[in-house]
Amino acid sequence: IYIPINTLNDYANALRHATTTPDTRYKNFSENHIQLNENILQIEAEFYATARAKSNHSDIKRPSANLLRHGVDFIEIRSLDLNPFSPVGIKKEAINFLELFLIFSLSKDSGSISRENLDKINQNDLLVSKYGRDTNQKLNKNGTNISIKDWGIEILEMMLPYAELMDGGNLEYSNTLNMMKSHLNNPDETISARIIDSLALNKYSHLELGNHLGESYKKSFLTRNKKTNEFWETLQNEVKHSLNFQSELEELTLRGNISFDEFKEEYFQFSN
Repeated sequence: IYIPINTLNDYANALRHATTTPDTRYKNFSENHIQLNENILQIEAEFYATARAKSNHSDIKRPSANLLRHGVDFIEIRSLDLNPFSPVGIKKEAINFLELFLIFSLSKDSGSISRENLDKINQNDLLVSKYGRDTNQKLNKNGTNISIKDWGIEILEMMLPYAELMDGGNLEYSNTLNMMKSHLNNPDETISARIIDSLALNKYSHLELGNHLGESYKKSFLTRNKKTNEFWETLQNEVKHSLNFQSELEELTLRGNISFDEFKEEYFQFSN
């Protein structure tokens, strides 16, 4: 699926095209109600990109219509793996790096990205996800080959001035870049290497490792005194708010009294 990201109109229209273009391979599934329809994408949310433009507004059911009417409020960053060795799934260093990298990316003009260039970007992404711990793995950089290690260090060096501006007095962001550079030079420091070592050392399966870590975190959290969590009241209030909101949505659904087919027809209206 080619979803261009050069302009908001191109992005939204391509999503709409994909959700209204039939694929004969899906026809049988659609007729048997296994899927919503027989299109390339059944709904826009099924476009599982690394990053997606989002609107905070939901006055129209179709996400692209909200984007075209209200603009982009935030970018949803997806495809980030959880860190199984952190009780909360992510470390502060990773958050710092993501913040720094996104600010760095925002400041760089990539120019228009053609379908051919986007295919090369996606191919690089696939190679890194499969072979990222092989620092000699070659990627395509503007038509030339470059190793993951060399390109990674090159990007980190370009990010250094941004880190220095954001450091304050504790070098927090610069230290994060140094840690990432160390990971590039020493793949055994990566999370994937730690997972492999844990599986081999304990003779665990992936499922057993996940269960072991999950149980240890559960016990740790259950033994903590709620009074030590300054956000406990906020969490409790959020639970109540979420349940109330669910009830309101269910009530609206009952009062709407429309069939699922009618809901689908309304959803796919091209209102702007």
